[in-house]
Amino acid sequence: MIFNFHTYKEYLVKRLSTAESVRGAHAAMAKAAGCQSAYLSQVLHSKVQLTPDHAFALCNWWRLDADETSYFMNLVHQDRAAKSELRAHYQLVLDELRRKNSDLAGRFKKAEKLEGAHAAKYYSDWLYAVLHVMVGIFPNLDKYPHLKETAQRLGLPELTILKALEELKAMGVLIRSERGLESVNADLHLPKGSPLQYMNHVLWRMKSIEEARFQKEQSVHFSAVYSLSTEDTEKIRELIVRLIEESRQIVAKSPEERVVSLLCDFFVL
Repeated sequence: MIFNFHTYKEYLVKRLSTAESVRGAHAAMAKAAGCQSAYLSQVLHSKVQLTPDHAFALCNWWRLDADETSYFMNLVHQDRAAKSELRAHYQLVLDELRRKNSDLAGRFKKAEKLEGAHAAKYYSDWLYAVLHVMVGIFPNLDKYPHLKETAQRLGLPELTILKALEELKAMGVLIRSERGLESVNADLHLPKGSPLQYMNHVLWRMKSIEEARFQKEQSVHFSAVYSLSTEDTEKIRELIVRLIEESRQIVAKSPEERVVSLLCDFFVL
C-alpha cells in the first residue's frame, strides 16, 4: 500500500522489485512516465527527481485512486522542495493522508457490512462467521455427513449448527441455491468505531486462547512486549497493516479448502 512509504523513490523500487521482469518493468515505467530509461535510472540512483508531469503520468498508469495519487504527488513535491518550511508543509499533508487511510475499513473498499439487528446478531458469536465462510467449502453443510463432521469439529450439537445456519439465512448472509447453501456477501468488515468492534475482538481472542491450549502444529500463537523508538513503532504497525492487506489479496484468489482465523494485536502501552 502506497501509504506505507515515506519517499516516492522507495515506492518506485518496490514496484520494480515485485515485477516478473525488472528490466522490462523499468522500460515500461519509463515509457509510462514519458522519460528515457536512463533518466529513470538516475532518479532511482541519484539526486535527480521526477517532474510532477512524470509523477502524475505514473499515477494514471498505476490506476491509483484520488488519495493514492495525492499521496504520491506530495511525496514527489516534498523531495523536490528546497526549503525546509515547504518540506514541512508537504509532510503535514502526507501525515493527514496517511491518517485518513490508516482505518482498515477505509482501505477495504470492496468489503460489505451488516446493519442494525442483523449486525448485532452476527457479531454476537464467532460461530456465525465460521459457518458463513464454511459453506464455501461445504455447500451442503446442513446435511449429512457434513453436518455431523462440522458439529464434531466445532464441539457443538448438530441442532446448534442448524439453528445458526437458519439465522444466517434470516440475516440475508446465506441463501439456498441449486448448489446448496451459498454466501451472499462473503467479505464483511466492521467499520472502525462500531460499538460491535469490542465484542467481536473479545469473542475471537477468547477463541484464540482456547485454541492455544491444544498447541496445534499449524497454529501460531505469539505474545511479546518491546521497548523501541517512535519511528520503529510506526514501521512495525505499517508492516502489520501491509500483512493484513496482502493476506486479503491472497484469500480473494485462494480456493476454499480450510477455515482459518487471523488475529492481529499491536498497541502502545
